Amino acid sequence: CNSYVDISDDGTKVVSSDTVQLRISDANGARPLVAFDGNELNGLKISGDGAKIFFRLGRDTSIRGSSPTVPIERGVWVINADGTGMRQIVGVDQMAVVLGIQPSDVSFFQGSFGLDASSDGSRIVFNCLVSPQAGGEGNGLFAVNLDGGGLHDMLGRVSFLNQAALSEDGTKVAYNFSTNTTNVTEIGVIDFDGSERLKLTGDT
Repeated sequence: CNSYVDISDDGTKVVSSDTVQLRISDANGARPLVAFDGNELNGLKISGDGAKIFFRLGRDTSIRGSSPTVPIERGVWVINADGTGMRQIVGVDQMAVVLGIQPSDVSFFQGSFGLDASSDGSRIVFNCLVSPQAGGEGNGLFAVNLDGGGLHDMLGRVSFLNQAALSEDGTKVAYNFSTNTTNVTEIGVIDFDGSERLKLTGDT
């Protein structure tokens, strides 16, 4: 499927994925950090300082070669650049509370480019797909802190969240979405806390 690549601010670390294996290349050479039993990795971002790597898994999977099998739930994850400390930041239970739906109706499958982090990795933005069974398919843009706290919806339901980008200091979020119902594409900016939304341009 797709391939992903990102680079730290100083250019010393490059991360990549073929949707199955997450790899890093730096002064110590190129090496894998983790591999999964399915091609579920659909978003990748290294923090500007090169310390943390964020990735999104679209569906539940497991660690390749683990025995007994180590299950990995879909969601937004982080791992240190040295391969330690892999943990989930946002999963289906947290998203279900924010969206008011059942955990089974939460999907992280779409939106390859809707994942970004501040330079120090303390703030993250990402998109999430809502299942049609939960009242109509659509994407949303969400923000969360590194510890998993403060998860909140930023735009409500949109048809396609095409891109999202977070400023280096983590205060401003740029977005680009389009809708089926009104056929409008909107590019805008919004504060990380969801306030001060400003539409910059659209079809009109």
